[in-house]
Amino acid sequence: MTGEVKQLTILFPDADFSTVVAVHDESSTLNDVLRTNGLQSRDGSYRFLCDSHGLMINYQNAHSGPDVIRAEPPRNVAPIWVGRMQGPYFAPSQDHLGRDITVLGGVVDTFTTAYITSWKRGEHLVGYQFSPQPPYYSAQGLVFLQVPLKGVTSNLYNPETGRCDHKVKLECEKEQLDEIRGLWSAWEITGGLHAVKFRGDITPIPREFKPYQPKTRPGNRAQSRHVKIGEISTVQLDPPIHRSRTTGPNSWPVLVCGSAQSSPSPKRGVLVAKSNQSRPNMVNLEGFSYGMTQFIKIPEQGRTVALYNPMMKDNVECTLINSDEHPLDDYRGRWVIVQLKRHTRYKRGLRIVGFPGDFHKKGSRSNE
Repeated sequence: MTGEVKQLTILFPDADFSTVVAVHDESSTLNDVLRTNGLQSRDGSYRFLCDSHGLMINYQNAHSGPDVIRAEPPRNVAPIWVGRMQGPYFAPSQDHLGRDITVLGGVVDTFTTAYITSWKRGEHLVGYQFSPQPPYYSAQGLVFLQVPLKGVTSNLYNPETGRCDHKVKLECEKEQLDEIRGLWSAWEITGGLHAVKFRGDITPIPREFKPYQPKTRPGNRAQSRHVKIGEISTVQLDPPIHRSRTTGPNSWPVLVCGSAQSSPSPKRGVLVAKSNQSRPNMVNLEGFSYGMTQFIKIPEQGRTVALYNPMMKDNVECTLINSDEHPLDDYRGRWVIVQLKRHTRYKRGLRIVGFPGDFHKKGSRSNE
């Protein structure tokens, strides 16, 4: 063994108890620490560990992991008692937080561990079963996922990383797959545990469902989205966020991202989205500089976003930075505020720093 002996604090929120243990073996996982210190559940159930962001870390190296961990189920994971079934496949229940959950493939009068998706069936969030210990899935097991907008692979929850990064191939004819792009649906795991086949008998395609169609470039229409704005007032200095109003007879308030220093005068920007009940009118200032903020919509797939650089007179690719605090898969298709940063790996990185709704004034005047 080399290096210092790490002191690890373990919190037990349910019991209002904490303990400090020493990590002597640098190769041990956090599961190993529980076992060697007699901290596993006395009833034999699996004891989940998570960090301050709610990420499952049982399989993380104890020596290089966080100094403080929580002995509780991570976010989007729930031990659930299945007391009844709703039809042959869905088991409605509640998780430890009191949320209404329905588990795909549950068995009555058993405990199960479920990964909770962001999709709802009625008023219940839909979850699917996995084992927190290897093997995490089994052949003929049922899972619930959203068909990707591109490609033939998707991801299941991976207990080793605490993320949805267990890749599976979608076994489905191309024509049928294109017809269900974007659909949340049930799939059955096949023999190799790295492929799934569509179960349309469990989740038939709704009549009103329309598959995803790639949007065409707006072309000259983008020019009509440029607006002139008046004097700006700074709402937040770092990262920079401003408020202003459009100029002209039909003036309306806007929330402004960008760099006021690098943007030319008089101020112009691009109206990226109009206001609604949950967000303000959003304008990105003209100009390009590191440190500036921007309103962007997280793409449904991938991590690349194009920003216009007037100095180059072209769009440049920027890469969204994934983090435990702001996991990109939780924000797909959602408007966020990002900040442009220099990045050693991606050159131009975009870090999520907030949401337009955080600066929305209820009842404010809009242009709609």
